[in-house]
Amino acid sequence: MSAIRQGLIFLCGALTTGLPMLAGGSGFSIPEQSIAGIGLSNAMVANTTDLGGLIYNPAAMSFHPGTNLSLGLMGIKTDLSVKTASGNHDNQGQDSFAVPLMYGSYQFAPDWTLGLGIGAPYGLETQWDLGTFPKLSQPTTAPLHPTLGKLELIAISPSLAYKINDSLSLAAGLDYYRARSLNMNTTAVDIDGTGDAYGFNLGALYKYNQWSLGLSYHSPTSLTAEGKFQPKLAVIPGIP
Repeated sequence: MSAIRQGLIFLCGALTTGLPMLAGGSGFSIPEQSIAGIGLSNAMVANTTDLGGLIYNPAAMSFHPGTNLSLGLMGIKTDLSVKTASGNHDNQGQDSFAVPLMYGSYQFAPDWTLGLGIGAPYGLETQWDLGTFPKLSQPTTAPLHPTLGKLELIAISPSLAYKINDSLSLAAGLDYYRARSLNMNTTAVDIDGTGDAYGFNLGALYKYNQWSLGLSYHSPTSLTAEGKFQPKLAVIPGIP
């Protein structure tokens, strides 16, 4: 997932600020992937008690016997604004979002458990009026002025956990990412697309009395989107 995150953060940052700053696109990421994760600042990798920890570390499935299902719906209300040489500007895009969360596990043998997690690590948007970024509103740079930046990404992760003993569990699984909607529009061009990507994940969890230690790894993944690159025919102010 790191390659997707780094690439999208760079791209979103460049389009929404006009500068290649990594922090510019951090608002597109949704790190919270369970209701419990929200309350614990995502410190869930070594959590063996709450079902919300399963999506952070699939090895935790071994400590939840039987059949389990965790469902959630996270509401997000954004308040995005930038301060530039032309003043303060508020984001004109959608500012309210509902993000579904799901993880289920099924113990089909004494030491083996299957799991399936579904989440949305990306799903926000920004929209800026012309003139928000003065350096990109000049006649020679106006085509670079960002208008709409939007990304909807669904992550589906099936996994398998094996409980070695009462204290140690190991897990492995697949990561499937589906970009349902990708918009990177400027005053000169609309870029719309969708895409898929695959990766894998590994997990380990060790529990001793009241102490637990967890490790979780998601492989780097590259997502290539296919869609349309549509130049706009409208005249941009200041350009002949």
